[in-house]
Amino acid sequence: MEKFGVENDLVKARDRLNGKLRLIGRILNTQEVNLLQRMVFLYFAYGSNLLRQRLLCNQSGQLKRFKGVGKLQDYELRFKGYTSKSWSGHPATIEACPGSDVWGVVWELEDQLAQALDEQEKSYAKFSVSVTLQSGMTVDCVTYQMQKRTVEETGVPSPQYLDVIRRGARQNGLPSEYRDWLDRQPHNNNPGPVPLYRKVMDLIQNDPSCNQDIDKLT
Repeated sequence: MEKFGVENDLVKARDRLNGKLRLIGRILNTQEVNLLQRMVFLYFAYGSNLLRQRLLCNQSGQLKRFKGVGKLQDYELRFKGYTSKSWSGHPATIEACPGSDVWGVVWELEDQLAQALDEQEKSYAKFSVSVTLQSGMTVDCVTYQMQKRTVEETGVPSPQYLDVIRRGARQNGLPSEYRDWLDRQPHNNNPGPVPLYRKVMDLIQNDPSCNQDIDKLT
């Protein structure tokens, strides 16, 4: 009888252990599913998407996380190519230029937002770059460069487009020297209206995070 009691206790202990293992398995499986559902990628923004509210325009207010301010080495920011119907002026692009730097923002975006971003940047080609964060860490990001077939001589942006870029630079704390350089860039004196600019301004007006410091945007 004593032996039977010991065996019975062992069976119960085994069953309890198996039950706990099954529970742990379900928890781990759920976590894996959640991870797959929220796969992310890093995006280096240097133009109008520096501004958080500009990103919200085309991506339905879904999650965006500020990863950090970053520097893309050996590239230069330029305004050129076609005249953007959305912005009434020449848009920004980046071009290889040894010794120059482009400052921008690294956003962490969910994979499901990639299609909307590609659509926004449909006149641009997507490629991978290595960006150095202010912490010194180097991260691999995707960014966009104007396709060669659309590139023409250097132009000037509209004041509305330039204003969005400048606001994004201030919002995210890009280096003061770079912000000063942006402030010195000429524009085409377009009087407007520019509907997309109005949409961005409305989002800013209705977004309480605009009155918060950069740490609270992360």
